[in-house]
Amino acid sequence: MDMKPLLYFGLLGGALSLAAGTDYGPGVVATQRSEPDSALFAVIVRTMAEEAGRSIRVDPRPLRSDPGLGLFVDLGDFAPVRREWVDARAATLARLGIEAFRRSLVDGCGDGPDGTPPAIGPADTALLRAWSNQPSPPTCVFVGLPRREGVYYPPAGIDRRSETDPAQRTVRAVMIGPGQATDVFDVVVQQDGEGRWRVLERVRLAALRS
Repeated sequence: MDMKPLLYFGLLGGALSLAAGTDYGPGVVATQRSEPDSALFAVIVRTMAEEAGRSIRVDPRPLRSDPGLGLFVDLGDFAPVRREWVDARAATLARLGIEAFRRSLVDGCGDGPDGTPPAIGPADTALLRAWSNQPSPPTCVFVGLPRREGVYYPPAGIDRRSETDPAQRTVRAVMIGPGQATDVFDVVVQQDGEGRWRVLERVRLAALRS
C-alpha cells in the first residue's frame, strides 16, 4: 500500500491543527453528550495499559462510536466533541501519569523521539522509519466514545449485540505498538450502583502485524 498520499494529508491535517494554536484539530467542535466520560475513560486506559504490558501514550480525542472503525486510524475517525471533552480526557491522563499526544500522521503515532512531529514530506519517509525503528518506540492508544450495543465488528463478521445488557457499554480501542503492530479491541464495561465502572471483558477483534 502506497502511504505517500496518506502521509501528505495526515501532515496537512497536523499543520492546520498546529496553526490554530491550542486547538486539538479536526473533529473537536460540538456534541450532544452532556458530560465528559472521564471515569469511564480512565478505566479503559488502565485496561489498555495492562494489555500493552509497557508504557503507553494516549490521544485524548475520542474516536467515533462506530463499530466499523478498525486497523487504520485516520483524522476523520475522531468524534465531533466539545473542547471540554478533550480537556477532561487530557486531565485524566495527567492524573494517571500517562503521556497524551495528538496524532497528526496517518502512519505513525504522531510525535518524533523528541516530542515534536517528524519533519517529513510526501516523498520522504526516512525520518519516520528511523523513529519507528527506535529500540523502544511508543505504544499508542486511541479510545472511542461508549456505545450501548455489545461487541460488534462488521469487517470480521463479529456480532454479539443480542448479548447486550442495558447497564453495559462497549468502547472501541485501537492500539498501535512497535513496528506499527495494530490491535483493535471492544472493551465491555458495566456501571455499579455507586457509579463506578468495571471491565467485564476486552475482546480482540482484529490484529495487523508487519
